[in-house]
Order: sequence, then C-alpha cells, then structure tokens
Amino acid sequence: MAPLRSTRFYSGVISSSAWQNVYTAPPGHVFVLKSVVAQNSNATPETLDIRIDGTTVMYYPLAAYPAAASFINIPLWVVSAAGGSLDIASNNGHAIAVHLSGSILYV
Repeated sequence: MAPLRSTRFYSGVISSSAWQNVYTAPPGHVFVLKSVVAQNSNATPETLDIRIDGTTVMYYPLAAYPAAASFINIPLWVVSAAGGSLDIASNNGHAIAVHLSGSILYV
C-alpha cells in the first residue's frame, strides 16, 4: 500500500486576481485537496478561485465582513494528476486569508 501523508498546501493571505501557484506535487505523487478554510476581512464581497492542474474547479463566494458568510470551512476530496499543481486567486484582488490542506500520495 502506498503511503499517504497529510500536509498543509498553503496558509496565508492571497490578494491578487492573478493566479498564484501555492503547491506542486513532487514527481510521481498526486495530492488530494481535502479542506478549504477562508476568511474575507474586507467590507466588499470577494470570491476565492481554486484551480487544479490548470482547470478552475471551484469558485467560493465570500460575503463582506463581518457577515457569517464571509467565512468558509469546506471539506472536499479533489485529486490532482501526478505532479499536479494547485493555484488560487482572489477574484477582485482583495485580501482573503486562506488555509488549504490535504494529503500527498505516491503513485
């Protein structure tokens, strides 16, 4: 059985509408994105965009702070290709605190 390792892919603030690569799996490995936690601390709504292997897979709308919907904690299970990449962007370029975690699997 291949070893499965839990890891944090990214923890920080994204504040650009340009895609930012935050993780690339080592050769011969895939990653599984299992958790997305994000907080919009701006007075305007924002959207967190997530791309895996060059394809946008998720758009998470975040309400203006301090509304309850300005925070998300979403469990999921999205698997990359071997050596895959994980990119994020702040749709309107406002700061969003983001924590992405999951697992790495040797294939």
